[in-house]
Amino acid sequence: MIISVTSDHIRRGRPGSSCYGPVSLAISAAVSTRYVKVEKEEIVFILAGDNKSIHCFTPPKVQNFMLAFDCGQFVAPFKFDLPLDVE
Repeated sequence: MIISVTSDHIRRGRPGSSCYGPVSLAISAAVSTRYVKVEKEEIVFILAGDNKSIHCFTPPKVQNFMLAFDCGQFVAPFKFDLPLDVE
């Protein structure tokens, strides 16, 4: 599944927040979720209407973006593949 991190997600995202950063906001916009947490090594989320947590590795592209964003560096919108088949 391709996730698009937009300029709006970047503007609204909170540096240092695993639940309210731009990547978390982008996943929530693409997939109906109750909970999203994006950390350096793992992405965890719970789909709306479900109690099962879904875990996947954080892609290197996302890790690099998060590091730059959290350090206050300029970041641009980008897309990445979330290696799951969820709709």
